[in-house]
Amino acid sequence: MTEHIITSNVSSLPSSDGHLTELDPFDLTDCAGDFAGDFDMDAANGDYYESCCEALAAVRPEWSLLKNAEVVGPVDSPDLSEDERETLGELFDTIDVTAILQRHTI
Repeated sequence: MTEHIITSNVSSLPSSDGHLTELDPFDLTDCAGDFAGDFDMDAANGDYYESCCEALAAVRPEWSLLKNAEVVGPVDSPDLSEDERETLGELFDTIDVTAILQRHTI
């Protein structure tokens, strides 16, 4: 199967409220703020990336999310429908960043 880039940055896919999803490809350092030193940020960022991959796979299992935030999929993949965009946005919005950080407290 030949794949191509669906989007060069997953942040171009909107959140459920129609705004662009602000993903700095999977870096939660800003979310942790002054407390970033209290967490294993590499592990937290990895979990966040995996959660984003799972969200995308729930909507389009044939698409893949790369670490550089590119989304790739089969050449003949249609664009996301409005319902798929809404669902994906909701899934991104429900990723519990606080729980991810708490799992990686040093």
